[in-house]
Amino acid sequence: MLRWLAVAFGAVLPFAAVTALIVLLWLKVLRPRMPRRPATAPATTALGPLPTARQAPGARTRGTSAAPNRAASGTEMPGARSVFA
Repeated sequence: MLRWLAVAFGAVLPFAAVTALIVLLWLKVLRPRMPRRPATAPATTALGPLPTARQAPGARTRGTSAAPNRAASGTEMPGARSVFA
């Protein structure tokens, strides 16, 4: 049993070492030398900027801490957590 473990490690170890060396080379040497990409401009067409969706009447903006009260209307299952909270 121990021999098979040694064979498995012996087969995988060279590939793992080469992979680790390539990743280290990429992160420490090649990546810092690459030029940074400029910030992307908003998408526009020949006729102007792309349209954006209107906000629904009565909709709240993101970032509000209070979750909508759907339990009173009976649309939420008891014990279910809201994905918006």
